[in-house]
Amino acid sequence: MKKRHRILLIRHARIRGNNENRYIGSNIDEPLSDEGTGQLLSVDTDRLTGYDRVFSGPMKRCMTTAGYLFPDRNTEIVSGMTEMDFGLYEGKNYEELKDDPYYLKWIDSGGRLQFPKGEDMAGFVLRSMEAFRDILTRLADNENAAIVCHGGNIMSIMSTLTGREYFDFGVGNIEGYVMDLTYDGEMIDVLSYERFGAWMDT
Repeated sequence: MKKRHRILLIRHARIRGNNENRYIGSNIDEPLSDEGTGQLLSVDTDRLTGYDRVFSGPMKRCMTTAGYLFPDRNTEIVSGMTEMDFGLYEGKNYEELKDDPYYLKWIDSGGRLQFPKGEDMAGFVLRSMEAFRDILTRLADNENAAIVCHGGNIMSIMSTLTGREYFDFGVGNIEGYVMDLTYDGEMIDVLSYERFGAWMDT
């Protein structure tokens, strides 16, 4: 039986590492910055109605964002919905890595090489999709869900479901995608999708 859902994928609010363009992945549980909290206070929450259930990755930045955006919903934690493991590059930015020969090879690969002692894109995409499918299996027919997660999770899920490139789906903080889909326990068919921002007019 095909179940139909509307799913919102939304990235967490800003952390300090975002401002400094650092690789903040699954090994650094950084809280929201003051700027991130300010972002949440400015959100038009009327655009976030109609979601029966709210899911979040286990990192502080996701759980706090979910609590602000959906205060009347219980947040259900999905352990696999974490950012990529950036390995030895966790917490660093381009300026600190630009003289590292392997890092330059990683850039040339389009981000597909494995991070030293971390994940590669292919494995991360599979992990993100497993977490996404886990959420879909929990939903009843016509039950809609908001998922607060990381930019990498959104790029993984959207690129897999649409067949487009991973980096086509990069989003800012508190932005993401909303999609209508069907799921029969095996196949996920996306009926439509559009870019979403909690403060966007369209």
